[in-house]
Amino acid sequence: MGIVGNPVPGAVKRGLMLMSKILQNIANHVEFSKEQHMVPFNDFLRAHFEIGRRFFIQIASDCETVDQASHSMSFISDANVLALHRLLWNHQERIGDYLSSSRDHKAVGRRPFDKMATLLAYLGPPEHKPVDSHLLFSSYARWSSIDMSSTNFEEIMVKHNMHEKEEFKSIKTLNIFYQAGTSKAGHPVFYYIARRYKIGETNGDLLIYHVILTLKPFCHAPFELVVDFTHTCSDNRFRTEFLQKWFYVLPEVAYDNIHASYIYNCNGWVREYTKFHDRILAPLRGNRKLIFIEAPTRLNDLIDPDQQKLPGATLSLDEDLKVFNNALRLSHKDTKVAIKVGPTAIQITSAEKTKVLSHSVLLNDVYYASEIEEVCLVDDNQFTLTIANESGPLSFIHNDCDSIVQAIIHIRNRWELSQPDTVTVHQKIRPKDVPGTLLNMALLNLGSSDPNLRTAAYNQLCALTATFDLKIEGQLLETSGLCIPSNNTIFIKSVSEKLATNEPHLTLEFLEECIQGFRVSSIELKHLCLEYMTPWLANLVRFCKPSDESKRQLKVAQILEQLIILTIEEVEMYPSIQAKIWGSIGQVPELIDMVLDSFIHRSVTGGIGSPMVEIMADTAVALASANVQLVAKKVIGRLCRVS
Repeated sequence: MGIVGNPVPGAVKRGLMLMSKILQNIANHVEFSKEQHMVPFNDFLRAHFEIGRRFFIQIASDCETVDQASHSMSFISDANVLALHRLLWNHQERIGDYLSSSRDHKAVGRRPFDKMATLLAYLGPPEHKPVDSHLLFSSYARWSSIDMSSTNFEEIMVKHNMHEKEEFKSIKTLNIFYQAGTSKAGHPVFYYIARRYKIGETNGDLLIYHVILTLKPFCHAPFELVVDFTHTCSDNRFRTEFLQKWFYVLPEVAYDNIHASYIYNCNGWVREYTKFHDRILAPLRGNRKLIFIEAPTRLNDLIDPDQQKLPGATLSLDEDLKVFNNALRLSHKDTKVAIKVGPTAIQITSAEKTKVLSHSVLLNDVYYASEIEEVCLVDDNQFTLTIANESGPLSFIHNDCDSIVQAIIHIRNRWELSQPDTVTVHQKIRPKDVPGTLLNMALLNLGSSDPNLRTAAYNQLCALTATFDLKIEGQLLETSGLCIPSNNTIFIKSVSEKLATNEPHLTLEFLEECIQGFRVSSIELKHLCLEYMTPWLANLVRFCKPSDESKRQLKVAQILEQLIILTIEEVEMYPSIQAKIWGSIGQVPELIDMVLDSFIHRSVTGGIGSPMVEIMADTAVALASANVQLVAKKVIGRLCRVS
């Protein structure tokens, strides 16, 4: 290992090896069982398990100097992050050229640059904002060496006349933090509305300055604070360094005189955020001044209703509610919840308390009608809810699922009718969707009539296969001079077939992107899209096994539902979709049950004699073209069960 220069004697080497085994077992909290000669050390292990655990926590935590309190603290400002983003974005080509020509190119390779390029593509271009919006301390050269006390912070703000700047005035108009009314104890009450703070849009330093000025006339006597976490998510978070800054910059007298802090509508995201920043928020853990409010009536006990000044959007959530109790939310740990459907939003309120900062809390997740992408009735007792920006569908079990689904559809339809016809909703791309999204983009644009776009799409396909290590038989080489012919359908289809065979894990994301791209393409590109989609359809069976995750099975059901909608809506492509999509799916016996269930559900929704029923009947014929006996058997079996 290069620790000692001379060979270690055998007896010493064996002793060191036994010591390493003991240390490893202490680290893993495991006693010796198989090696009988080590069993006598088990008492020693048990005595040191806790010491070992504390040691690992200590070395994994940030180092703290003995006199840390006497040192100033520096922070990375948002302006510096944006400046780095802009620098890398504007010069990525030059960075790539430099790395390619560097002597260390063979040792380093293209992978670090490819990772950076992929990240920049995901982040998109940097924001362009006026200099004033992030002036403050990022442009103040000595900021990192300044004492971060409240007095000095305020002096710097005054020196730069920040209170006269338009951006500071706009912070005040956002009503993120304000004072209104008094509590039953006679103390002034302040409100912090967490969802109104937008990371990347709201200037954090100006917000702190606004809070200091708002508190200044009151903070030398007891006061109370209401923190409204309704619909708070990652868009409203404080970055780690900014969260630390609050503890350093706010006047100490404000922390001393706060009589109580009421946390209203704490949700699942807030719980995860407090876990992630557990070390910074440690002083708040178990603090008696922290009071979690789980119902408006509880707040009424502390502040008279006529003195309360919570936003109207928060208060309206508890009006005209349809409440469905005793529901079960399915996840890695199933939880009992109440589902509350209001005029503009749904609330998922936990029925069992969970720990947040060592307090027992009922969580309340709020989803506005505008965020509901899809609600799907799986069976009489289960439904799924797809929410924008959530990692996957939410699944619930309840005895009255049909009523819940109808109530949710009603508020979603009301919201859609209230919107202008020109509103376009763009799907958010998640990191795991990147390969599927880019692959569909490359294959679709390879069929473009523009030769430059075809070449760019080919080079994108090359970069994609190299970056994500996609296995294509045969080598693709990036080029700036190669002409890609327009009649390349056979080549595109062959690439898609090889990837469908070698990279089946991309199937769900790739097919979702294909369906989305299909809707907005020209007739020629729609035909091409059908050609390269078809090889992936057989892979759906991989995600329908009983042992597979229920989320992936639901994803397959959603893709089949989207294909049915495509069949209904795309009148001009109707024959091609029947032949290519449903003819191919009919060749996979394991999928037929799920497909027929989707057809029947759609037909029931449409009603007897409706055009939708006729389309489903035609589609069932296309499905049976490859396997008449099997499809007929399953259809007849279902009819017998109904009768």
